[in-house]
Amino acid sequence: MSSIRAKATLFAVLEIVVTVVTVVVIAVFSLTSYGNYVSNLVLELLCETGTRELNGYFDSVEQSVATVSGYATSDLDQTDLSDMGAHLERVAELFEKVAYNTHGVLTYYYRTDPTVTSEPGFWFVYTERYGFIPHTPTDITAYDLDDQNSLVWFTVPRATGSAVWLAPYVTDNLDVYVLSYNVPIYKGNTFVGVIGIEIDYSTLAKSVDNLTLAQHGYAFVSDAEGRLVYHPHIDVPSLPEGKKPKVPEGLDTGDTHTSYTYHGVEKQAVWASLDNGMRLVVSVPVAEINRGWQLL
Repeated sequence: MSSIRAKATLFAVLEIVVTVVTVVVIAVFSLTSYGNYVSNLVLELLCETGTRELNGYFDSVEQSVATVSGYATSDLDQTDLSDMGAHLERVAELFEKVAYNTHGVLTYYYRTDPTVTSEPGFWFVYTERYGFIPHTPTDITAYDLDDQNSLVWFTVPRATGSAVWLAPYVTDNLDVYVLSYNVPIYKGNTFVGVIGIEIDYSTLAKSVDNLTLAQHGYAFVSDAEGRLVYHPHIDVPSLPEGKKPKVPEGLDTGDTHTSYTYHGVEKQAVWASLDNGMRLVVSVPVAEINRGWQLL
Protein backbone atom coordinates (compact mmCIF):
# COMPACT_ATOMS: atom_id res chain seq x y z
CA MET A 1 0.00 0.00 0.00
CA SER A 2 2.76 2.39 0.97
CA SER A 3 4.52 1.56 -2.29
CA ILE A 4 1.45 2.60 -4.29
CA ARG A 5 1.16 5.80 -2.26
CA ALA A 6 4.84 6.59 -2.83
CA LYS A 7 4.49 6.01 -6.55
CA ALA A 8 1.41 8.21 -6.67
CA THR A 9 3.20 10.93 -4.75
CA LEU A 10 6.24 10.67 -7.00
CA PHE A 11 4.02 10.80 -10.07
CA ALA A 12 2.25 13.89 -8.74
CA VAL A 13 5.55 15.58 -7.95
CA LEU A 14 6.85 14.80 -11.43
CA GLU A 15 3.69 16.26 -12.94
CA ILE A 16 4.15 19.44 -10.92
CA VAL A 17 7.83 19.68 -11.89
CA VAL A 18 7.03 19.15 -15.58
CA THR A 19 4.25 21.72 -15.39
CA VAL A 20 6.44 24.28 -13.66
CA VAL A 21 9.32 23.72 -16.09
CA THR A 22 6.93 24.04 -19.04
CA VAL A 23 5.47 27.27 -17.68
CA VAL A 24 8.94 28.69 -16.99
CA VAL A 25 10.19 27.81 -20.48
CA ILE A 26 7.10 29.37 -22.06
CA ALA A 27 7.44 32.44 -19.84
CA VAL A 28 11.12 32.88 -20.64
CA PHE A 29 10.47 32.44 -24.35
CA SER A 30 7.57 34.90 -24.23
CA LEU A 31 9.56 37.46 -22.25
CA THR A 32 12.51 37.13 -24.61
CA SER A 33 10.34 37.52 -27.70
CA TYR A 34 8.38 40.40 -26.20
CA GLY A 35 11.52 42.06 -24.88
CA ASN A 36 13.20 41.94 -28.28
CA TYR A 37 10.04 43.26 -29.90
CA VAL A 38 9.84 46.19 -27.46
CA SER A 39 13.56 46.94 -27.86
CA ASN A 40 13.23 47.09 -31.65
CA LEU A 41 10.06 49.15 -31.38
CA VAL A 42 11.65 51.72 -29.07
CA LEU A 43 14.66 52.09 -31.38
CA GLU A 44 12.41 52.29 -34.43
CA LEU A 45 10.22 55.00 -32.89
CA LEU A 46 13.25 57.05 -31.83
CA CYS A 47 14.77 56.73 -35.31
CA GLU A 48 11.43 57.66 -36.87
CA THR A 49 11.21 60.76 -34.68
CA GLY A 50 14.72 61.85 -35.64
CA THR A 51 14.13 61.12 -39.32
CA ARG A 52 10.95 63.18 -39.32
CA GLU A 53 12.71 66.13 -37.66
CA LEU A 54 15.75 66.06 -39.95
CA ASN A 55 13.67 65.54 -43.09
CA GLY A 56 11.50 68.46 -42.11
CA TYR A 57 14.65 70.56 -41.80
CA PHE A 58 16.13 69.42 -45.12
CA ASP A 59 12.79 69.67 -46.92
CA SER A 60 12.34 73.28 -45.79
CA VAL A 61 15.75 74.13 -47.29
CA GLU A 62 14.82 72.38 -50.54
CA GLN A 63 11.50 74.20 -50.67
CA SER A 64 13.17 77.58 -50.08
CA VAL A 65 15.71 77.03 -52.84
CA ALA A 66 12.98 75.73 -55.16
CA THR A 67 10.91 78.86 -54.52
CA VAL A 68 13.77 81.21 -55.34
CA SER A 69 15.08 79.19 -58.29
CA GLY A 70 11.58 78.95 -59.74
CA TYR A 71 11.19 82.71 -59.55
CA ALA A 72 14.67 83.27 -60.99
CA THR A 73 13.99 81.00 -63.98
CA SER A 74 10.67 82.70 -64.65
CA ASP A 75 12.26 86.15 -64.38
CA LEU A 76 15.11 85.14 -66.71
CA ASP A 77 12.58 84.22 -69.38
CA GLN A 78 11.62 87.88 -69.48
CA THR A 79 15.13 89.30 -69.01
CA ASP A 80 17.96 89.81 -71.47
CA LEU A 81 21.32 88.53 -70.24
CA SER A 82 22.66 92.06 -70.72
CA ASP A 83 20.34 93.20 -67.91
CA MET A 84 21.49 90.66 -65.29
CA GLY A 85 22.08 93.34 -62.64
CA ALA A 86 18.38 94.14 -62.35
CA HIS A 87 17.53 90.43 -62.42
CA LEU A 88 19.91 89.71 -59.55
CA GLU A 89 18.45 92.53 -57.47
CA ARG A 90 14.94 91.13 -57.85
CA VAL A 91 16.05 87.63 -56.91
CA ALA A 92 18.07 88.92 -53.93
CA GLU A 93 15.02 90.74 -52.60
CA LEU A 94 12.95 87.55 -52.62
CA PHE A 95 15.80 85.38 -51.32
CA GLU A 96 16.22 87.55 -48.22
CA LYS A 97 12.58 87.05 -47.25
CA VAL A 98 12.76 83.32 -47.88
CA ALA A 99 16.04 82.88 -45.96
CA TYR A 100 14.71 84.59 -42.83
CA ASN A 101 11.85 82.10 -42.82
CA THR A 102 14.06 79.03 -43.21
CA HIS A 103 15.61 77.46 -40.10
CA GLY A 104 19.38 77.10 -39.88
CA VAL A 105 20.46 79.02 -42.99
CA LEU A 106 24.08 80.13 -42.72
CA THR A 107 24.53 81.51 -46.24
CA TYR A 108 22.48 81.94 -49.39
CA TYR A 109 23.72 82.82 -52.85
CA TYR A 110 23.09 83.19 -56.55
CA ARG A 111 26.38 82.81 -58.40
CA THR A 112 26.57 83.32 -62.14
CA ASP A 113 28.72 81.73 -64.82
CA PRO A 114 31.47 84.22 -65.75
CA THR A 115 31.29 83.09 -69.38
CA VAL A 116 27.67 84.29 -69.56
CA THR A 117 27.76 87.59 -67.66
CA SER A 118 30.20 89.89 -65.91
CA GLU A 119 27.76 90.21 -62.97
CA PRO A 120 29.16 87.86 -60.29
CA GLY A 121 25.92 87.40 -58.38
CA PHE A 122 25.56 87.69 -54.61
CA TRP A 123 26.45 85.88 -51.39
CA PHE A 124 24.84 86.68 -48.02
CA VAL A 125 26.04 85.34 -44.65
CA TYR A 126 24.02 85.22 -41.44
CA THR A 127 25.33 86.97 -38.31
CA GLU A 128 23.72 86.98 -34.87
CA ARG A 129 23.94 90.75 -34.58
CA TYR A 130 23.04 91.99 -38.05
CA GLY A 131 21.19 89.12 -39.68
CA PHE A 132 22.13 88.42 -43.31
CA ILE A 133 24.86 90.71 -44.63
CA PRO A 134 26.45 90.73 -48.11
CA HIS A 135 29.93 89.29 -48.56
CA THR A 136 32.25 89.60 -51.52
CA PRO A 137 31.57 86.54 -53.71
CA THR A 138 34.38 84.09 -54.37
CA ASP A 139 36.22 84.83 -57.62
CA ILE A 140 34.94 81.94 -59.74
CA THR A 141 37.29 82.82 -62.59
CA ALA A 142 40.20 81.62 -60.45
CA TYR A 143 38.90 78.02 -60.60
CA ASP A 144 38.67 75.32 -63.23
CA LEU A 145 34.90 75.00 -63.58
CA ASP A 146 35.27 71.52 -65.08
CA ASP A 147 36.92 70.26 -61.88
CA GLN A 148 34.14 68.94 -59.64
CA ASN A 149 36.54 68.55 -56.71
CA SER A 150 36.83 72.30 -56.23
CA LEU A 151 34.13 74.90 -55.70
CA VAL A 152 31.74 71.95 -55.43
CA TRP A 153 28.62 74.01 -54.74
CA PHE A 154 29.03 75.51 -58.24
CA THR A 155 30.86 72.92 -60.33
CA VAL A 156 28.76 69.88 -59.34
CA PRO A 157 25.29 71.28 -60.16
CA ARG A 158 26.79 72.89 -63.27
CA ALA A 159 28.06 69.48 -64.43
CA THR A 160 25.03 67.41 -63.44
CA GLY A 161 22.38 69.90 -64.50
CA SER A 162 20.20 68.94 -61.54
CA ALA A 163 19.52 69.94 -57.94
CA VAL A 164 21.90 68.31 -55.49
CA TRP A 165 22.68 67.96 -51.78
CA LEU A 166 26.43 68.02 -51.27
CA ALA A 167 28.45 66.20 -48.65
CA PRO A 168 29.73 68.49 -45.86
CA TYR A 169 32.63 70.77 -46.78
CA VAL A 170 34.43 73.85 -45.45
CA THR A 171 32.79 76.87 -47.07
CA ASP A 172 34.93 79.43 -48.88
CA ASN A 173 36.35 82.33 -46.83
CA LEU A 174 34.34 81.49 -43.67
CA ASP A 175 36.20 78.34 -42.55
CA VAL A 176 32.90 76.80 -41.42
CA TYR A 177 31.82 73.20 -41.99
CA VAL A 178 28.51 73.22 -43.88
CA LEU A 179 26.05 71.19 -45.91
CA SER A 180 24.48 72.76 -48.99
CA TYR A 181 21.62 72.33 -51.42
CA ASN A 182 22.10 73.79 -54.89
CA VAL A 183 20.03 74.20 -58.05
CA PRO A 184 21.44 75.07 -61.51
CA ILE A 185 19.70 77.96 -63.28
CA TYR A 186 19.14 78.08 -67.02
CA LYS A 187 17.83 80.54 -69.56
CA GLY A 188 16.57 78.22 -72.25
CA ASN A 189 19.46 75.81 -72.77
CA THR A 190 22.09 78.25 -71.48
CA PHE A 191 23.54 77.60 -68.04
CA VAL A 192 23.41 80.90 -66.14
CA GLY A 193 24.46 80.05 -62.59
CA VAL A 194 23.64 78.32 -59.30
CA ILE A 195 21.22 79.21 -56.53
CA GLY A 196 21.85 77.58 -53.18
CA ILE A 197 21.70 77.56 -49.39
CA GLU A 198 24.40 76.45 -46.97
CA ILE A 199 23.36 75.22 -43.52
CA ASP A 200 25.62 75.06 -40.51
CA TYR A 201 26.85 71.55 -39.67
CA SER A 202 26.35 72.33 -35.98
CA THR A 203 22.59 72.59 -36.52
CA LEU A 204 22.57 68.99 -37.79
CA ALA A 205 24.75 67.93 -34.86
CA LYS A 206 22.41 69.43 -32.26
CA SER A 207 19.39 67.68 -33.74
CA VAL A 208 21.15 64.30 -33.78
CA ASP A 209 22.50 64.74 -30.24
CA ASN A 210 18.93 64.90 -28.92
CA LEU A 211 18.33 61.30 -30.02
CA THR A 212 19.59 59.35 -27.01
CA LEU A 213 18.43 56.11 -25.42
CA ALA A 214 19.61 54.46 -22.18
CA GLN A 215 22.92 55.55 -20.70
CA HIS A 216 25.20 54.90 -23.66
CA GLY A 217 22.82 55.01 -26.62
CA TYR A 218 23.29 57.64 -29.32
CA ALA A 219 22.54 58.50 -32.93
CA PHE A 220 24.84 59.36 -35.83
CA VAL A 221 24.64 60.16 -39.55
CA SER A 222 26.41 58.57 -42.50
CA ASP A 223 26.33 59.22 -46.22
CA ALA A 224 24.89 56.79 -48.78
CA GLU A 225 28.29 55.05 -49.07
CA GLY A 226 28.52 54.44 -45.34
CA ARG A 227 31.08 57.13 -44.49
CA LEU A 228 30.43 59.01 -41.28
CA VAL A 229 29.00 62.51 -41.64
CA TYR A 230 28.34 63.17 -37.96
CA HIS A 231 29.12 61.13 -34.84
CA PRO A 232 28.84 62.41 -31.26
CA HIS A 233 32.09 60.67 -30.23
CA ILE A 234 34.19 61.33 -33.36
CA ASP A 235 35.31 64.74 -34.58
CA VAL A 236 34.48 64.00 -38.22
CA PRO A 237 35.09 67.58 -39.57
CA SER A 238 38.69 67.52 -38.34
CA LEU A 239 39.51 64.41 -40.39
CA PRO A 240 40.96 64.96 -43.89
CA GLU A 241 38.89 64.10 -46.94
CA GLY A 242 39.35 60.47 -47.87
CA LYS A 243 39.98 59.59 -44.22
CA LYS A 244 36.39 59.73 -43.00
CA PRO A 245 35.69 56.44 -41.16
CA LYS A 246 32.97 54.10 -42.35
CA VAL A 247 30.14 52.77 -40.22
CA PRO A 248 30.96 49.56 -38.31
CA GLU A 249 30.56 46.27 -40.14
CA GLY A 250 26.98 45.10 -39.79
CA LEU A 251 25.51 48.53 -40.43
CA ASP A 252 26.36 48.49 -44.13
CA THR A 253 23.67 45.97 -45.03
CA GLY A 254 20.20 46.55 -46.43
CA ASP A 255 18.55 45.44 -43.18
CA THR A 256 17.23 48.48 -41.29
CA HIS A 257 17.20 46.53 -38.00
CA THR A 258 20.60 45.10 -37.22
CA SER A 259 23.07 44.06 -34.54
CA TYR A 260 26.80 44.75 -34.61
CA THR A 261 29.84 44.88 -32.34
CA TYR A 262 31.83 48.09 -31.81
CA HIS A 263 34.93 48.18 -29.60
CA GLY A 264 33.89 44.86 -28.06
CA VAL A 265 30.36 46.04 -27.17
CA GLU A 266 27.40 44.28 -28.76
CA LYS A 267 24.92 46.84 -30.04
CA GLN A 268 21.48 46.98 -31.54
CA ALA A 269 20.61 49.60 -34.15
CA VAL A 270 17.92 50.89 -36.46
CA TRP A 271 18.61 53.15 -39.44
CA ALA A 272 16.52 55.10 -41.93
CA SER A 273 17.25 57.00 -45.14
CA LEU A 274 17.00 60.79 -45.04
CA ASP A 275 15.58 62.92 -47.84
CA ASN A 276 19.03 64.33 -48.65
CA GLY A 277 20.46 60.87 -49.33
CA MET A 278 22.13 60.37 -45.95
CA ARG A 279 21.27 57.80 -43.28
CA LEU A 280 20.30 58.33 -39.65
CA VAL A 281 21.38 55.51 -37.31
CA VAL A 282 20.14 55.09 -33.73
CA SER A 283 22.26 52.68 -31.70
CA VAL A 284 22.23 51.33 -28.14
CA PRO A 285 24.18 48.61 -26.27
CA VAL A 286 22.20 45.36 -26.22
CA ALA A 287 22.88 44.88 -22.49
CA GLU A 288 21.29 48.25 -21.67
CA ILE A 289 18.19 48.05 -23.82
CA ASN A 290 17.49 44.45 -22.71
CA ARG A 291 18.17 45.02 -19.02
CA GLY A 292 14.53 45.60 -18.07
CA TRP A 293 13.00 42.43 -19.47
CA GLN A 294 16.03 40.34 -18.54
CA LEU A 295 15.46 41.27 -14.88
CA LEU A 296 11.93 39.96 -15.25
